[in-house]
Amino acid sequence: MSQPYGQHGQPPNYAGGQVPYYPPPPDPYNQKNNHQYQQYPQHPQYPPPSAPPPSFMQSQSMGNNGENNDNAGTNNKFNPTPKYRDLWAAILFLLHLGAFIALSVLALRNYAAIQRSGSSDSVQKITLNWSTIWLLLICVGVGFVLSMIYLAFAERFPRRFIIGTFIISILFYWAMAVFYFIAKYFSMAILIAIVAIFYTLFFFWWRPLIPFSSIMLETVIDITKKFKSLLLVAFSGLFLETLYSIWWIFTFIAAYQVWYPEACRARSDNNLPATGACESGKIVAIVVFLLFSFYWTSQVIQTWVHVTTSGVFATYYFFEGTAQGVPSMPTLRSAKRASTTSFGSICFGSLIVALLQVIRALLRSAAQETDNPFGAFCFACASVIVDMVESLLQYFNFYAYTEVAIYGKSFRESVRNY
Repeated sequence: MSQPYGQHGQPPNYAGGQVPYYPPPPDPYNQKNNHQYQQYPQHPQYPPPSAPPPSFMQSQSMGNNGENNDNAGTNNKFNPTPKYRDLWAAILFLLHLGAFIALSVLALRNYAAIQRSGSSDSVQKITLNWSTIWLLLICVGVGFVLSMIYLAFAERFPRRFIIGTFIISILFYWAMAVFYFIAKYFSMAILIAIVAIFYTLFFFWWRPLIPFSSIMLETVIDITKKFKSLLLVAFSGLFLETLYSIWWIFTFIAAYQVWYPEACRARSDNNLPATGACESGKIVAIVVFLLFSFYWTSQVIQTWVHVTTSGVFATYYFFEGTAQGVPSMPTLRSAKRASTTSFGSICFGSLIVALLQVIRALLRSAAQETDNPFGAFCFACASVIVDMVESLLQYFNFYAYTEVAIYGKSFRESVRNY
């Protein structure tokens, strides 16, 4: 079994190499009603691990009997030279990001030249000005405030938060189904209604698990309060993704105005600034690339936050209560690993999800634009299937990224071991 490096390269060290089995935590319901149930003898209590186990670097300083040599320092418990994983994916992501920046600069410069020329041949008269910026800032501000209220509610009322979120999701799916029925988009309405029915059934099937989920959420909140820098990581990810989203929206609008065939031909006929050949294939390729870039970059930002947070929680799990204690600056150390040695694994997993999201978006667009009801139904079914595959992949990715944060594995190895 591979040795975890978490933040510093280690799981707990157990005496004699035998992993102890801890008894389950006391049941709060049986504590309240212990007079109604027969009490059975408990397994003996074992103490928590006294120290983290040695990493690969430390094992080289041990003798054959597994004991540390006297000249082995404390720092040998950590892995100072973790390997870079999935480096090709990190390089590919940076190249893609450079291509997006180049396309953005070209689109915005051409759009500015068109606006200075006084051309009115634009698509749907969409403009990029301070009114657009203020509108985006208001939307972002409202979303940020609602997110803070949502998190505060989760901290104060964990059980009600879980139930409320589930109910809101159910109501949302039913509202979407009704909307599509009113809009006479029956194929999508039927599919959304099926999803809403299953979501409603899942709520009743999973309801017995809500107390346990509430306890887990309370534990996570307590650890987050202990390491307040985790909030800074979350806010940094949210802020970075917000800035990127605004930049992407401006780039998308500018690219559509510049390279849309009708507006392009109109400018060419009027001897206005040229933007290249007015071909429909060009704008299609640009739109697909921009969609792919948005999905991939957003996934990378979100996954970076997840891997950084997982590393901090792993540090707490392996070191809290030990003689050594939790190392200093665990969040900074975890963020460093997520930004360097594990960044390629983050990009690799995010790439797969982004490709599925692009396919799903194209299928939904095809379902909305086709005039053939049977074709629309087929596209909608394919979109739902891709959406299910994407949801399943993100479910496995959640735990795969956790192994990336704890053990420093490549993304492929993490998925295979999981």
